[in-house]
Amino acid sequence: MPSPIALTVDVEDWFDGLGLSARAPAVEGHVDRILALLAGHGRLGTFFVLGDLARRHPGLVRRIAAAGHEIACHGADHTHLARLDPARLAAGLRATRPLLEDLAGVPVQGFRAPFFSVGPTTAWALDEIAAAGFQYDASIYPGPNDRYGWPGAPDHPVRHAATGLVLAPIPMFHRWLPVGYSGGAYLRMLPWRAVRWAALRRRDPLIVYAHPWEFADTLPRGGSLRANLTRHPGRRRFEARFRAIVAVGGQRLDQVVLHREWPLWTPGTAA
Repeated sequence: MPSPIALTVDVEDWFDGLGLSARAPAVEGHVDRILALLAGHGRLGTFFVLGDLARRHPGLVRRIAAAGHEIACHGADHTHLARLDPARLAAGLRATRPLLEDLAGVPVQGFRAPFFSVGPTTAWALDEIAAAGFQYDASIYPGPNDRYGWPGAPDHPVRHAATGLVLAPIPMFHRWLPVGYSGGAYLRMLPWRAVRWAALRRRDPLIVYAHPWEFADTLPRGGSLRANLTRHPGRRRFEARFRAIVAVGGQRLDQVVLHREWPLWTPGTAA
């Protein structure tokens, strides 16, 4: 595995993004399971927390911060940026960042949009993210996807020329095969040998991402067929794969990306 490895968790419940109501309050137990795993290896990570979840589970946010992990923002709720406008995003960030800072007791520097939804048609969001006081954004998936993606964007950290934000995109498998491999359904479903090959050859930071519901022993079904196809296949092997990565290394994302100089990038140009 390369060094450094940034461990990130999108703190959302299994129903977030599916338009469903909660059936069981499971998120705290799943996050506690992740915290125990990281503590067992002496690793730290970054937890991107939804604002509405923080309001429902303030003690959970405090426990994450007390363990030394970075608290970052995952938005006011799990709404794709394409369904927002600049005013609504700005209002959500103005409400959510102070809430998270109050619970964590430290400044909140990072943001990740739900669904990795900063892309060519939502690039305006970077202006609002910077204006809200964030120092870095981890919302770009630099490949094609039916719900998100910014094909042609760099898959290594850069500094956004217009705002000064550090951008920390999800790594791609290969420039000839631009698909993610370091988290979510990709990490669950791709062959482990392929994941290891891509990770070992990488020299830029490896950003790994997980969701609390991927650590659940059982998970309800609900929502669209596509949602079930991305949430359920390979889920039973996810924890073992995540644990194997954590055994090699793991740092907070702010510690990985905020203390180095990165090349300037203007969308539409090569980084």
